[in-house]
Amino acid sequence: MSPDIYVLEVVSKYNVPTAPALKASQDFAEVVKGWTRRYLLAQVVTGSYAKGTRVKGGTDIDLVLSVGPRTPGPMKKVYENLFGYMRAKGYKVQRRCVSVLVMTGGFKFDLIPARVQWGTSNNHEIYVTASDKSQMVNFEDQTKYIRDSEWIKEIKAVKIWRNLRGLEFPSYYLELVVLQCLVNAQPQRHAHNLIAALKHIGHHIEDKPIVDPTNTHNAVSDCLTADKKRAVAIAARQSVEQNDLRKIIW
Repeated sequence: MSPDIYVLEVVSKYNVPTAPALKASQDFAEVVKGWTRRYLLAQVVTGSYAKGTRVKGGTDIDLVLSVGPRTPGPMKKVYENLFGYMRAKGYKVQRRCVSVLVMTGGFKFDLIPARVQWGTSNNHEIYVTASDKSQMVNFEDQTKYIRDSEWIKEIKAVKIWRNLRGLEFPSYYLELVVLQCLVNAQPQRHAHNLIAALKHIGHHIEDKPIVDPTNTHNAVSDCLTADKKRAVAIAARQSVEQNDLRKIIW
């Protein structure tokens, strides 16, 4: 078996069907409706399910909770209000970079409170816990940027590598790193591109900032602390040094 075929077979093994997650999102939407009911405009599935980069064993369901521009208070207050609401409902919750993680019914939901901006339909203000600041994002633009790339298989392979090692490496950050390092790569060379991505991660993730190409004011790399970047870099270098695909992803 060629190295490229091996990578494709491993990636295929981790494919995740969409229907169960979407059904779970619809059911869970009824719970979320009670939060800031007056201001909640929509609940939209985004992230890996929308981009086509989901993999088994490490893909949460990202759900944008779009609230109206009249929603009062700074976004930090809106975020903490959602966190408190879900905890009061009896759910196990956890703070993440821009979301509130909720585990229920065998699924993990990343709830992203986001305030739509006046005069727009897609630009939202969100709260970033790592920097304790608000930032502007366009979820549709982010989704399209990743979904329309030619590196979906490589992104999935790196996500599988991340999950097998239990590393914290936020998906959008990971996706942008892979796209950046493969900008001059050749499609269909999946094994070579996977190694190239890991080499890049091992040598550059600690000192190379990554910004959101849909809004260059957003430093996506700020979502990960220096210690966690170091852990990812060390793991990537160790994997490359093994020089054996079967010890990198399986």
